[in-house]
Amino acid sequence: MSRPTARFAPERLAPLPALPVTLSEAKAYCRSEDADDAIVAGLISAAVEPLDGPAGTLGRCLMPQTWRQPFAGFRDRLPLPVPVNTVSEVAYLDADGAMKTIDPACYQLVDPAGLPYVARAKGFAWPATIEADRAAVFVTFSAGYETFPNPIKQAILLDVRRAYGALKAGADLKKEVVEGVGSQEWDVSNSLDGKIADIISRMLAPYSRLGLL
Repeated sequence: MSRPTARFAPERLAPLPALPVTLSEAKAYCRSEDADDAIVAGLISAAVEPLDGPAGTLGRCLMPQTWRQPFAGFRDRLPLPVPVNTVSEVAYLDADGAMKTIDPACYQLVDPAGLPYVARAKGFAWPATIEADRAAVFVTFSAGYETFPNPIKQAILLDVRRAYGALKAGADLKKEVVEGVGSQEWDVSNSLDGKIADIISRMLAPYSRLGLL
């Protein structure tokens, strides 16, 4: 097929069924109070969201989830944006605009853990699709760790505790009062925050596909 195949953003088909860190785990890690449950839950989401999915800094999905990658049309390789567990469907809009699916025997998933793509089987020709300025081909796939790596989990917990501690402290300035001498103030939070951020980055670096950490 020589027709241009414009790139479309992938679509997650359902909300995440669970996060890699539970509320009880994060509360224990932060030594938080029950009254702060909503805060801790929000911090978990805030720590996970920048890492997860095709747009995340790790360039991969974390928890098992289902996505659909649209294309403007067929080509020899249909590249997928993250490491893939399985491809469940390749569908397309035919020349009349009717949605149809391809027999799984007619395509294969190549390099699922690296730079994955769907390729047609030898001897099979992709069918014609609708001529329109819209997505015409849809690859549905599952992605995410089946066994979640502990370093990523610990990095998320550390990020949650860092944010929770900053919220509870409520100020950057620390003050020490020495009787008979006076008081002194200093800002230690920026230095500590930088060290924690470096630890988190080193925990996550082996799992980054994009080299952004």
